[in-house]
Amino acid sequence: MNPDSLLNQLKDIHSPEAVSWWPFAIGWWLVGLLALIVIVGTVSFIVKYYTRNAWRRMALKEFNALKTIYLQHPNIETISKLNALLKRSISSIKHNPIYLSYTDKQWADCLRDQTDGEQTENENKESSNSILKQSEIKLLSSGQYQAHYDQLDAHSFNRIEKWIKTLR
Repeated sequence: MNPDSLLNQLKDIHSPEAVSWWPFAIGWWLVGLLALIVIVGTVSFIVKYYTRNAWRRMALKEFNALKTIYLQHPNIETISKLNALLKRSISSIKHNPIYLSYTDKQWADCLRDQTDGEQTENENKESSNSILKQSEIKLLSSGQYQAHYDQLDAHSFNRIEKWIKTLR
């Protein structure tokens, strides 16, 4: 046997065809599905959060307008509008229109009790765990109906804004 004749009998080596990218392997389908679920879940969470807090954004916008008006020209009408805004805010978050009719003691208790436990030890304890001071609660609940009333300052408005932001 001639070694050249044996070599001539061999056929050429053919390389296999390249692996196609389609269809994807099952692992890639699962990764894609997981990514889609995460994207849809994140978008739905953001949309729900945004719509759930729409009342708060509107209330803070209106609050800032009232604050600007009051700090330029303090008057009882602006305090009445601020009081109505606070009532609408709590009524909206609690889904109960009964808060709109609260006056005097009921409204003072609501203002005081709405944010129990939000204070730290360094904050003023005058108002028994409420963000608002007792003088502010008195003004908002019944002071607006008096001939002489206390004035709200910038710090009072900061506490009222915090009250709106902490409503749950």
